[in-house]
Amino acid sequence: MLQSVEDAVRSNSQIAMGIFQTGCLALAQLTGELGPPETWRAKATAEDLSISRACIRGLLRDWSREGEPERNAAHGPILRALRQEFGHVGGKTLVRILVPGAGLGRLLHSISNLGLSVEGADVSYHTLLTCLYLFGANSPPCRHTLYPWALSFSNHISRHHQLRGVMMPDLHLPGPVGVGMDMSQATGGTEQQIVFVRGGFVETYQASSQAGKFSALVTCYFIDTAPNFLDYVETAWNCLEPGGIWINIGPLLWNVEENGPAGKGEGDLDEQEAWKARAGAEEQTPVPAALELTGDEVLQLLGAKGFTVEQSEKSGKPSTYVGNPSSMLRYIYDMAFWVARKPRRTVKL
Repeated sequence: MLQSVEDAVRSNSQIAMGIFQTGCLALAQLTGELGPPETWRAKATAEDLSISRACIRGLLRDWSREGEPERNAAHGPILRALRQEFGHVGGKTLVRILVPGAGLGRLLHSISNLGLSVEGADVSYHTLLTCLYLFGANSPPCRHTLYPWALSFSNHISRHHQLRGVMMPDLHLPGPVGVGMDMSQATGGTEQQIVFVRGGFVETYQASSQAGKFSALVTCYFIDTAPNFLDYVETAWNCLEPGGIWINIGPLLWNVEENGPAGKGEGDLDEQEAWKARAGAEEQTPVPAALELTGDEVLQLLGAKGFTVEQSEKSGKPSTYVGNPSSMLRYIYDMAFWVARKPRRTVKL
């Protein structure tokens, strides 16, 4: 059994090494210091290991066929709303979509396939380097067998479930598509962009330079990472153009909440990794949450700011988040879905 686990870990390490080497090349080009990958090595912290394991799980969700049910549950309503809003717009490449907490980039890829330009932001270097490996390598990444549950020893009926492998990526990604985090793709003679930015949502997009820059803001399993949701509302208002829309889907597991997979005292430790990653735990100083709102209160705050809530509903079927369908322990989320619009003309009182 232990030999099988070691073989699975080695397979995962091949993917990790590809990400590492791609990152080294990119960093070397940015700094002008060309050198062997060993020059970038350092001792990994416990948080590094946690987020790296979350990236392995994220690859399952974003870039394997087995992750398709979760993607359809979360990404489907978002993509339908974008088609409804921009499907008949001419010059789609001029439409700019912002996705904070972009993770490993599958949602960005799907939005780009609609013909729209999209910018994703994340606080984690781990996720951005993984995206660089997937989107910006000198050649498309080879398909690898990924073992997402290899290091999880709890709640398995069968060892086969722990050591089940999946193939990733599940589709062909073109390469190369640029150096750095600005990745442009030629589409019908126009320039369509996928841009990756490292940074927090509030810190990056509350700046005056970002005012009115985006036609739509997309938050997927993201708003409950806010220590104070009011800051997210203010930032959304700032970065959206007049008439722009905010599309949201996800649960409300606020940052300090001790229940569910983020809790300190329940469940399988491995089930906590994905939540830690999307919350950017390694980058944030713990701050007591100012607000832990209900879904109704979230919508009331949007209205108080000036947004018009045009749709508000449950997204459909409940869903896991980076869930193991064979596990004896699964967390199921009823996701709230809403679309809010910034008015086309702001009335000054």
